[in-house]
Amino acid sequence: LERHFASLAPRAVSLPASADGRRKGYGFLEFDTPQQAARARDAIDRASLHDHRLQAHLADSARDKHTRPASTSGRKLVVRNLAFAATLNDLRRLFATFGHLHALRLPKRFDGRHRGFAFVTFAAKPDARRALDALKNAH
Repeated sequence: LERHFASLAPRAVSLPASADGRRKGYGFLEFDTPQQAARARDAIDRASLHDHRLQAHLADSARDKHTRPASTSGRKLVVRNLAFAATLNDLRRLFATFGHLHALRLPKRFDGRHRGFAFVTFAAKPDARRALDALKNAH
């Protein structure tokens, strides 16, 4: 693949592999300038390689990730200082009273106990705001 993309003059080519060494079916080309990357995207997108149609997209830079709001912006809450006796069902019952839950995650330690915090993502921003306003001073 590096030879195939050599005419585009990438600075680096990365082809991620799984733990067993098999390729994951995608790769990354790194260029010196955004203009080079855009030209390469235009040249690669919809091209064919080994009977596979390629898709090319410009990756977000680290700077862009911090300045652009995430898709869950305003809908995701971090709940800290949870009692270790609290369960996923307890949290689901509590937060469901404020609106439809999109996701609820209770990270666990290696020993299976939860870590004392949770992530709650609501389907709508107003629901998240209601929950935050109602519970921000709760203990």
